[in-house]
Amino acid sequence: MRTKILTFVLALLMILSCTALFSCDTGKKPPVNNQTNNNDNKNDQEEIKPDIPTEGVAGTFNVLHHTTNNHEWTNPWDEICPSTGMEIAPGDLIGDDIFERTAWLEEQYGIIVTCEYMDYTQFPTKMPEIISSGSTDYQLLDTFGLSAQRLMGNEYFVNMADVPYIDFDHPWWVESALSELRLGDYVEFAVSDMLLTDKSATMIVFYNIDMANDLHLDNIYDNVRNYEWTIEQMAEYAELAALNGENGDDVADKNDIYGLVTNDDPVHMLYVASGRKFMSRDEDGMLYYSYGTDDTFDVMIDNLNVLMYADFTWNSHLKPDAPVFAEGGALFTFDKIKRCMLIRDMKADYGILPLPMYEEEQQKYFSPVSNYHDSMFAVINTNVDNRETIGAALELMGYYSYYNIYRDFFEVLIQNRGTRDAESKEMLGIVFENRAYDMGLIFDPHGLMDKVLRITKTGEDGVVSQWEGFRTQRDDTLERINGLIEKYN
Repeated sequence: MRTKILTFVLALLMILSCTALFSCDTGKKPPVNNQTNNNDNKNDQEEIKPDIPTEGVAGTFNVLHHTTNNHEWTNPWDEICPSTGMEIAPGDLIGDDIFERTAWLEEQYGIIVTCEYMDYTQFPTKMPEIISSGSTDYQLLDTFGLSAQRLMGNEYFVNMADVPYIDFDHPWWVESALSELRLGDYVEFAVSDMLLTDKSATMIVFYNIDMANDLHLDNIYDNVRNYEWTIEQMAEYAELAALNGENGDDVADKNDIYGLVTNDDPVHMLYVASGRKFMSRDEDGMLYYSYGTDDTFDVMIDNLNVLMYADFTWNSHLKPDAPVFAEGGALFTFDKIKRCMLIRDMKADYGILPLPMYEEEQQKYFSPVSNYHDSMFAVINTNVDNRETIGAALELMGYYSYYNIYRDFFEVLIQNRGTRDAESKEMLGIVFENRAYDMGLIFDPHGLMDKVLRITKTGEDGVVSQWEGFRTQRDDTLERINGLIEKYN
């Protein structure tokens, strides 16, 4: 991993030595170690370019793009194209990159990329209108996984495996998402390096380095490297921080220092980080609920007891007016990678860690992608005559981003601006190498997983009874999704 960091630094120096974004002799930046696709050898590979003609694919590529009034859920830029509705701050490297990508597509291929924004909650109503009217105003839908789960399986979207020029073997397609989202041979939704929101929605642990040093804790980075970073170890350190941070007034409030401050997202995320899934596939590719089998209830209850309901934890969904991690209110917090951009002014030094393993025997870290904050896209089913344009646009934007924008996002925005120590950069490498999706969190027409998330309201005693109470909804979900898989096998 130290070699990776050195490679990143050398690559960044090469970028800065160029007088313009694409003025290096190669014309394009060399392949980067894109951990999205779990390949550690990309720096040793020659550039891969999709075989797409510069003529014959011209056309308009209009994206119906999600937006929300909750800025906690969004990025400070548009991930598909520059838009009149969003301002790019002067010197915004990522915004400039996206502008350059859009201009390159138009200049080289005649593909004009535009975006129209709509609140994601309107998509379940908007998509039937588009399909019934036969409208070709939009070619692509870009939405949160939270919204996609209300759209999947209605055949609003084409099978991307049949769209010209798309090649899922190319490294800019996120294989971990593709393998979870496939319905047999039907690729309805997908993720590629064209998107940034899915990267920024990956869950991590932030910790207060100054507080850890004051407590004389072990080197947590070494614990991660040695596969000793578990929920039990995190709890041990968090308890020590909370005991040391009591202010002596016998009132547990935000004036105390806590071991962990969090919301209820880790109810899902810690479970996935244990290597378990809510939905799995059998040998025939059919889906079943693996939650509720084997030791999965035990894992959920342990996560709740050891971390989520512990005395050293402030869970903001159980108790409002939470202490603020960035103001020194806790040793640890769970959050998404994009939080790097929001806490960089924190006075104390902070570090980044992968989510802890459930137990040491696991010997692998899993980094869940939050379906409440991610992005995925689908090709709308009314576009029959311009699929060459659509396929070319998706391949070319993924290709361009893989060799250009993703490097800037990962190395500059997150690593060099969002972290303060070399070890955190190494930890981010581990996080991106092990990003995890779970179909059980994505395909959820009854909101079942949201109810599981709210188990924090009822406590561990409700884990088993709650799940059994959803049997009818679970059976209905499986019947529907497996019917689609059978249809497209």
